[in-house]
Amino acid sequence: MIEQPTWYSCSARVNTIIFWMLGMAVTQQQLTDFLRHEQARLHLEATRRQTLNPVPLVDELASLPAVQRSNHPVMVVSALASIQLDESNQFTTTVAVINATDERAENALVELRWIGVNGAGYEEQQQYVTLEPNTMTEVTTLSRPLTDVDAVSILDLTLWTFLSFLPISNRYVLMHGNPSDVLRASPTTTLEIRRNDSAGFVTLTNTGTAAALGLHLSAEAVQFEDDIFSLLPAETRSISLTSDHDQPSARIRVEGWNIASISV
Repeated sequence: MIEQPTWYSCSARVNTIIFWMLGMAVTQQQLTDFLRHEQARLHLEATRRQTLNPVPLVDELASLPAVQRSNHPVMVVSALASIQLDESNQFTTTVAVINATDERAENALVELRWIGVNGAGYEEQQQYVTLEPNTMTEVTTLSRPLTDVDAVSILDLTLWTFLSFLPISNRYVLMHGNPSDVLRASPTTTLEIRRNDSAGFVTLTNTGTAAALGLHLSAEAVQFEDDIFSLLPAETRSISLTSDHDQPSARIRVEGWNIASISV
């Protein structure tokens, strides 16, 4: 059984906008949305570690991409049982892979990075494991004093296996201290946003030296591939979008915990 510590863990025309983040205060709604998303996701992951099999989704959070990914047959997870603050002085968690398929996969590669909000590296590992069918395989255990960790850090997990055409990833934003205070004190960063309507996605690049936290995209009559996510320094991510119209011409609003909101 995996130990479950409590922790905080979302047209041919191309518009390019580089903007400087001004340190927007975290709103109560942003924080509430994130905590609800994470609570649903971590509860589902905890259930999966016990049952392995995908869990029927029936509540209003079932449509959220972050929650839906927690029902993939093959997952790489960290044993974060809740989003309540851990009162101990030591962070400990076990990384594992859930294989809810009938296939055996040898030489599956698990890549792990634990990074502070300013890019400081706490842990980096690569391990090959064999995934037995309908089994959870423990990969490694991380343990570190909280005094050695930023108030905000990111645990980034990636799994490479023939069981999935694309790499399987999972990312946790970890916080110790009061969430509102921690997020408001997070260093600001810069983003580059490139919108390509004809290809059907928007690309975000973190051009600053700090992680961009809690990025959220919204637009009228537009659905995005992901709901809430974060970008490490120098990281780029393209988010696909679909629209009720032939061309998703509605302006896209980008918000985040340590950025100023912007529309493109």
